[in-house]
Amino acid sequence: MNKSIFQKTCMVLAVMAVIAIGTGHAAAEPREEGPRGPDETAVEEKHHQWLEKLNLSAYQKDKIDKIHEEQRGKMKSAAEQLRAEHEKMREMMQGDATDDQLREQHAKVAALRAAAGEARFETFLKIRAVLNRGQRKRMGAMHHEGMGHSGHDMKDDGK
Repeated sequence: MNKSIFQKTCMVLAVMAVIAIGTGHAAAEPREEGPRGPDETAVEEKHHQWLEKLNLSAYQKDKIDKIHEEQRGKMKSAAEQLRAEHEKMREMMQGDATDDQLREQHAKVAALRAAAGEARFETFLKIRAVLNRGQRKRMGAMHHEGMGHSGHDMKDDGK
């Protein structure tokens, strides 16, 4: 795979991860409490902006909303577990934990983060399956433009 295709693929994956559930770092940090904390609301607003630009059909919007709703429940539990283990790590670092104990706790946190990344990727694949070729291309171009680049044609070729 040449570098350009690899970079575009990585950008599309990153966009879909943001659309799907936000950033992994946000999942590891505590959010303000409430039915819809500021972080979650901002992610959803960004999500809706991207979806509008993709010109999704009602069917596609419904499918993607269902994917998000399914993932949201799973990720809430995983994020709570990750926060708890991360807090335990901080406490251990401030206490008298041995290097081996810290390594073990670090491995737990790393495994939870990896699992969250896998879940985001699986969500990306589910959402990607709902999009047509032109929408996938447009999404990649929007991400590219969001990174400060320009000059991409965002017209749908209908494929």
